[in-house]
Amino acid sequence: KLPVGENSAVITLKTNDKNNPVYLITVKCRTGNNSENIKAIDGTITDAWLDKNTDILYLTVSQPNRLIAYDSKRKTIDREIMLSKAPTCFSISEDGHKAIVGHGGMISTIDMDNFSITKTTNVGHVIFDLEWGTNDWVCYTVGNGVQWTNLYWVNLLTNALETGEQTYENCMIKKVPHTNYILGSEISLSSGIYLFDINTRKRTTNISDSFMYFWFSDDASYIFDSWKIIS
Repeated sequence: KLPVGENSAVITLKTNDKNNPVYLITVKCRTGNNSENIKAIDGTITDAWLDKNTDILYLTVSQPNRLIAYDSKRKTIDREIMLSKAPTCFSISEDGHKAIVGHGGMISTIDMDNFSITKTTNVGHVIFDLEWGTNDWVCYTVGNGVQWTNLYWVNLLTNALETGEQTYENCMIKKVPHTNYILGSEISLSSGIYLFDINTRKRTTNISDSFMYFWFSDDASYIFDSWKIIS
């Protein structure tokens, strides 16, 4: 019921943080049939990540299968790569120079500087989520109806594959920014939060809880999840 045009409001968020008990959040919303704010993307978007430093929104899309770099300021597709199989997810390295894309049965490694595929690594699973480790190791979780499964590690240089600790299907994983740890959260029937050491490739923590879909703040001080909880 907002009028056509740009609308804004300030929301006061009261917290239990004694150092910052009140946050003022400015919310803006543009309404109306303004085609300049809508960009049609062919296919089905399977994963997305915004680089706040460059305002580039990265998207994996199936049918047609590709990785897209979308300039959110100019509202144009900056670059795109055609992929040989439908992507399920992707992850960009912390230094921004490499990316990995998960598919059914393989991982594509991408040089982000040249925006080109440098290697495909075959794995025996439909990948639900994947993340960077260290020293050419990456890890991934499995979906597609495989209930009790594992966290898997694969070396992109040697193709070595290691089977890690057990998880339930559809476990979301994200590297904790600026640390040597990966956080996992089961989002299906089971509830489990896991912490993995990327150097030892071992699980260090197991908690019977869930964040569902979750995201870190840039400094890793907070976790935001799809249950509208800030941790």
